Amino acid sequence: MSSTEPQESQKSKDDQDIDASDKSESQQNNADENNDDWNGKDRRSEDRPWSGKDNNKNNDGEVLSEEEREALSGDVEQLTDEAGVVTYDFYSPAHINKSSLPALSIINEKIIDAMNEGLTNLLQRDVEVSAGDVDINRYGDFIHSLPTLVDTSIINISKIDTQALVCIDGALIEIVMDSYFGGEGKLSEASDKQAFTDTEFNISNKMLEMFLISNKTAWEKTEPLDFQFMQRELQPKLINLLEESALVVVCQFKVSLDEESSYIRIAYPYKDLEPIKHSLRNMVPERDEESDGQWKRQFFNSVKAAPIELNTILTEFNLTVDEVIKLKTGDVIPFSMPDSVTVYSSSTPIFTGKIGSVNDAVAVSINSWIRKNES
Repeated sequence: MSSTEPQESQKSKDDQDIDASDKSESQQNNADENNDDWNGKDRRSEDRPWSGKDNNKNNDGEVLSEEEREALSGDVEQLTDEAGVVTYDFYSPAHINKSSLPALSIINEKIIDAMNEGLTNLLQRDVEVSAGDVDINRYGDFIHSLPTLVDTSIINISKIDTQALVCIDGALIEIVMDSYFGGEGKLSEASDKQAFTDTEFNISNKMLEMFLISNKTAWEKTEPLDFQFMQRELQPKLINLLEESALVVVCQFKVSLDEESSYIRIAYPYKDLEPIKHSLRNMVPERDEESDGQWKRQFFNSVKAAPIELNTILTEFNLTVDEVIKLKTGDVIPFSMPDSVTVYSSSTPIFTGKIGSVNDAVAVSINSWIRKNES
């Protein structure tokens, strides 16, 4: 009896080990299935590895594991690409409020006048300065858009306590220098020029000084800003004035001498113009009611003076091709004068009337106007 009990006890222990092993193997199989990619066609939603069951949560109490989140993110990106969805960048220049830009255009017109006068006096010849559209770009895009050879100056703008860039193209310096020393203001044929001469620096300094004075004069009635030169940099890409993603307001001025032309550019940090945006907006005149009413009257009078060609149809005939072929000069096609005719402008009916004559001329006596809903 005593020998049997240990055997049964050992057997019971072996059975428990087998059950535990089977249970462990079953749990392992379930875990392996849960780690496989889920196929929605073959498995139920509650079998998904990211289902909301509490026993599927990880140790941190999160429903999704890191691998599952990455898998989902990858799927979303793939679907986004296939659907052609464009990423919406809230920091893009296209979404920036540009209400102050018209005021900058007005200021640029004043700069143009001052630069025209200054360069004409300097070169003793006619110079044409014009301004392009005021634009907003990323700082990095602006720097990389500059030509290889450009004289870039960092300037300080008082009151708004900011720094800006003034960029004078190397081509413009060469054109002005050639004209300054009696030439025709032409570019040389050499295209591999990498540096400025001392004389060219002197010419560039004259233009920069003239440009800064012109800016100060143009701004004085809006904001009393002072533009002061700080330092020169011949490699703009090395200037860490702003982060590449920061926005700058770019004003571009084209200087033309006969057939040759090139550019001066100034770039303001967009965020530093915020303190004076109200002054800029006040520069743009709003149309008052009186001027708006005058414009409406002028427009209305212009519309009334537009010529309109009118035509009418007295009668219509139904003839065969044979009858038309047999018609010859002198034949008379009789018809009765209609009691009323419709007068058209192009194909639009305008009014109805009666055919008559005035001073030996055929005329139409208007009976009634045709309303739009009647046409």
